Amino acid sequence: MSEENTALIISATPFPATDNPIVRQNLQPAAAGEETARLATGAGLFPSAMKLRALLLLLLVAAVAACQAPYKKKDEADKQPFKDQSGDQAFQAFLGRLRSAVAKKDHAMLASMMAPDFGYRWDNPPPGETPFIYWDQHNVWPELATTLREPFVPNDRFMVAPAAVVSDPGYKGYRAGLRMIGGSWKFGYFVASEQ
Repeated sequence: MSEENTALIISATPFPATDNPIVRQNLQPAAAGEETARLATGAGLFPSAMKLRALLLLLLVAAVAACQAPYKKKDEADKQPFKDQSGDQAFQAFLGRLRSAVAKKDHAMLASMMAPDFGYRWDNPPPGETPFIYWDQHNVWPELATTLREPFVPNDRFMVAPAAVVSDPGYKGYRAGLRMIGGSWKFGYFVASEQ
């Protein structure tokens, strides 16, 4: 006998009739012509271990097949229009820290808040120039502070200020863009109109 189908063999006179259906189901003669009975330990109550494994494997395959791949979610998110995040608590907190860093001209704080590909001019900057050097040389800090006080609106994958950037195609002033990178808000660009 295998371990999966262990049975208790009882040599005695046949069992008396019983009203319990589970006991009746598990009482089976061991072989024809013998006066023994076999009481199966769970043979009729539980599926065999092999059937149980097959069922678990089937459930596992179904669960894995139902999962969505992360790249599918990202692709779907990229296709959806960017929603207005101006009321979002995380956006407002980031914008408050950004305004404070600009008011203090805190280069270290601003650098930590900027996107890796931060844009501050349309042409290629000279070697060694940073946005802070450029803003100092061109006295752009007041313009940056004013722009960041304007309401932000969604445009493409950015929240931009002022709103005239989106509503007026001929807008000629400075513009700022904030975007979400890796789940965090980043300062994407601050540039004058393209000339």
